Amino acid sequence: MPKLFQFVFLGRDSVGLVQVAPRSRSGRHLDLCTGSGVQALAARGYADEVICVDRNPRAIRFARFNAELNGLEGVRFYLGDLYEPVRGERFDTITANPPFVPSPVGDLGFRDGGADGEEVLRRIVQGAAEHLEADGRL
Repeated sequence: MPKLFQFVFLGRDSVGLVQVAPRSRSGRHLDLCTGSGVQALAARGYADEVICVDRNPRAIRFARFNAELNGLEGVRFYLGDLYEPVRGERFDTITANPPFVPSPVGDLGFRDGGADGEEVLRRIVQGAAEHLEADGRL
């Protein structure tokens, strides 16, 4: 992985995900729950075009700043809930770093993964077929 400069602190889970993400050539890549954009920035090394989506406006601002800091072009950012901003579009690859903390309340959308911690992940997997090319990977 090329050295990436990050404006915000990266958690070990984010670094770990970047290290294990597949890196085969991709035309269009979608990064859901992009957060600071670290997976998206790494994906730009193997994908021609990268689309980032997050429901948190602050996350989108940080991700956009991090892309600029690293001089990356071909990266677009959308504020929205998972696949909503890219409805009808298809991608060769999709990555995600969804919130996973079990919470009965769900007030902290950036962190809460539903009562069992799997709600957002479940929605990502369920919507993937509609947004992946025939030979695409999630």
